Amino acid sequence: MLPDVDLCSHGGTRLPVSISASTIVHGAGRFIQLICRDLSERKRMERELVQAEKLSTVGVLAAGILHELNTPLAYIQANLESLGRVVRALPDGSAARALRTGLTDALEGARSASTIVRDLRIFARSRDDPSESFDVNDAVRMALRMAQHELKYRATVMAELGDVPQVLGKATDVSQVFLNLLVNAAHAISPGNVQQNRVRVTTEVTGDHAVARVSDTGGGIPSEALARIFEPFFTTKPEGVGTGLGLSISRDILRRIGGDIRVESTTGVGTTFIVELPLAPRE
Repeated sequence: MLPDVDLCSHGGTRLPVSISASTIVHGAGRFIQLICRDLSERKRMERELVQAEKLSTVGVLAAGILHELNTPLAYIQANLESLGRVVRALPDGSAARALRTGLTDALEGARSASTIVRDLRIFARSRDDPSESFDVNDAVRMALRMAQHELKYRATVMAELGDVPQVLGKATDVSQVFLNLLVNAAHAISPGNVQQNRVRVTTEVTGDHAVARVSDTGGGIPSEALARIFEPFFTTKPEGVGTGLGLSISRDILRRIGGDIRVESTTGVGTTFIVELPLAPRE
């Protein structure tokens, strides 16, 4: 076996290959047989695995950082609330009004940051917990808050959450599914036309399952890619954007708890992912 090498095409494209050589004796002749194997797919998968490992490490670090951020945020919020009470007692005037406005904005920002930290800490919890009954609408709302930064420059978000009983599963895992679908929906839409584009999330009950739909008005998924969309490492995104694991992991999460996911898409119109979750037993 010879060392792996890169071959260069006439167009300048580099192709990683492995080359093995062997001697073949045929009649009175001796021949050298060279076998070249295209390593492009293997190399791509290796890069994706390295990236996934990096993301896993970042996730562990982020969980610790979030824990450390929680305490100073609580101090900031408590002090802002105390200052607010003092400022509200000041005689009315332009300076007092300006202070009240500034403190109100600062307190709102601190509360928003605390909510984000709380959601991320819940999201980062260990997944070894047993299945539980939870409100699927709460899982959707958490995912919407976490995906807000990706969505706000691309589409108007519409959430139509029905009266759905408790479902069975792991709330953080299901939130991960919805977060992945929402980020994918955002990436399917080019930024800059918020008013013209929609990302719509609905929940309802159908039979013995809760059904959630995440729809977007993006470009849709090409028909040749639709059959492979849940394959590990398959992605329609540009290289470096995503690992191609999100939908595969989402399907595994849902099937482990007795749910499932499917997709409907029309090129040039948009895509809808349908998530089914088992209803929790009634007590």
